[in-house]
Amino acid sequence: MSISIREYMREQGFNRNPFETTTAEQEKDFLPACFVRAPWFDDLVGNPQQPQSFLLFAPRGYGKTSHRIELKRILTQQSPPVLTLELTDTNIPQTSMTLDVYRDTICQMAIRQIQDSVRGSYDRQQWLQVSAIYPYFQGYQHRFAPMDVREAFDRFDDFKQQTRSWGLLQWLRQLNEIAQAVGFNGVYVLIDGIDESNHTVANPEAMWNQVAPLLNAPNILQESGVAFKFFLPRALGDYMRQWHKGRLDRLATRQLIWEPPQLIELLANRLSVLSRRNETDALGRINAFRDLCAVADDVDKRMAYIADGSPRELFRLGEKIIQHHCDHTDDPHSLISATSIAAVLDSRDGGIVVRQPVPAPVVPTPPLPTPPAPADTSERLFFDTTTGYVWIGTRQIELSGLLLTCMRHFWEHRGHLVETEALIPVLYTDEAQLRQADPKENTEKVVDRLRKAIGDVRQPTDDFRYIRTVRGHGFRLDNYREQMLPTQC
Repeated sequence: MSISIREYMREQGFNRNPFETTTAEQEKDFLPACFVRAPWFDDLVGNPQQPQSFLLFAPRGYGKTSHRIELKRILTQQSPPVLTLELTDTNIPQTSMTLDVYRDTICQMAIRQIQDSVRGSYDRQQWLQVSAIYPYFQGYQHRFAPMDVREAFDRFDDFKQQTRSWGLLQWLRQLNEIAQAVGFNGVYVLIDGIDESNHTVANPEAMWNQVAPLLNAPNILQESGVAFKFFLPRALGDYMRQWHKGRLDRLATRQLIWEPPQLIELLANRLSVLSRRNETDALGRINAFRDLCAVADDVDKRMAYIADGSPRELFRLGEKIIQHHCDHTDDPHSLISATSIAAVLDSRDGGIVVRQPVPAPVVPTPPLPTPPAPADTSERLFFDTTTGYVWIGTRQIELSGLLLTCMRHFWEHRGHLVETEALIPVLYTDEAQLRQADPKENTEKVVDRLRKAIGDVRQPTDDFRYIRTVRGHGFRLDNYREQMLPTQC
């Protein structure tokens, strides 16, 4: 007894399966209507006339690429448009990156887009050929895209001589002048996907080597007239802070973090957009996951909590619930049962259920699945980054070695998920160490030792923890305080 997901979603009113894809590149046609803007999104867009570089860090599946795609859409639809260049895993050279490699890659992509823009406008061609910028336009053509050149450039030797001593800063400044001269409102370079190749995946040092030439040259990022927008793995950000790489103090940086309300909004948008009868409808036939369910539980909230900040994990949960339902019914009009929801979610959150209010009489319902706080708030944890001491109440705990490194990293990301894969390179920086044993197992042992050192031992009748395990992902530091108590000074 079963039906296909495609049939079920069609009968429920969807134009396509909202959980069929989990990568932004496959969702460009409906991404703008589903996109949820972070409070700092306007800072990411910026002002093309006052370009500012920006670093966005996030783990895989958190939406780096969707932010890059949405940014490009906004920039290219402005009037006048911004010349937007995307450096991703599909076109970043699989070689040792240097400023010269970046120069050649950026200038080649830019001059080809400029060529296409000029060729599409007769008036622009006529104006360009009599402008003072034309020799530079020809020089860039012959230097970076010689196979595309349609006419000779007698002064190319003079151009090569003039630019012989140019660094990337000068090349980008001149490129920006050419772009604005032909009608663009500036130049943006979007860098994404540096952790997608075989030699960079799960290797923060290799990722760093890809972007180091630019991030070690803040004058290029701030003074070239070109805005660089980096969409980088969180593991790389952790590596940079751990080893003091790059000039993060001189650049705008953000962590892409999804709280449950934002995830619920994201899920609602996706369901609504893909179940609209036509594009002019404000809402679709399905506007929340609970609309598909025959239970009173606030399923959307529960899914958002279990997803723990990951949109991709949220969509996978939806897909698994629907798959379980379709495997156990032959009625495409049936609503999802509590059994299918429990089969997927109970194993992920220990069976915690968030229920909608129902008329009295009611059975007391479990609280929202948030970390329990200690009765005595003085028992919250404080980490003194200056001394390296952990304070819990009046207890002062001294850490050293890997335990101190681990605690410092948890404190830097307190309240947020620290993925196990991101913690490994923080604790083990020597490749020989990584080859000796299972680094993931060793990392989990370090966390267990840290728990014991600070007295974070779970009691049978108490769910209070300082370092919580997020199943399948990593750890999160909870029950902390931001300031030291007077008795701890």
